Amino acid sequence: MSQTIAELQAALQQSQANEARYRLLLDHSSEISWMADCATLRLTWLSPAAERQFGYTLETAQNLAHGLLKDLQARLTRYADGDLSRRRLLRETELAHADGRQVPVEIESTLILDAAGVPATVVGVVRDLTARRELAVQQKVRLDAIARIPHAAVDHRRRRAAAGNDRRPS
Repeated sequence: MSQTIAELQAALQQSQANEARYRLLLDHSSEISWMADCATLRLTWLSPAAERQFGYTLETAQNLAHGLLKDLQARLTRYADGDLSRRRLLRETELAHADGRQVPVEIESTLILDAAGVPATVVGVVRDLTARRELAVQQKVRLDAIARIPHAAVDHRRRRAAAGNDRRPS
């Protein structure tokens, strides 16, 4: 009996340590994790990153979530009809920050099934794409500049030749 109690205490301590590690990850992640109930189409959990990055708490995010979850019922129907591609989705959109500006985001979501194999919860992650989009613009500017270099060099040689300043040997 005392061995069973000791085993239960050890398991509890391990579980609490795991929970503390997961909480630490979620508290310091820049990704917004969330959960919603498939039956009520309401958010049931929202990570602290939502308030840090977008200014939303679980309560204040309900209206925003309502708009995002409006298509969940159709997704659940398609999944129930055998479309297994609806289990995990990835999409890009824009979300309103609490201050009103639009933020480009990527939303990844997965249906979590109950013991009977029926979707009960949808969990997901929201990633801010602002930095990624800014980097893409910078890369395009650099590539455009590089693409113009050969043309500029040829044009420079032509101008020098036309002016009689071409010093290259014939």
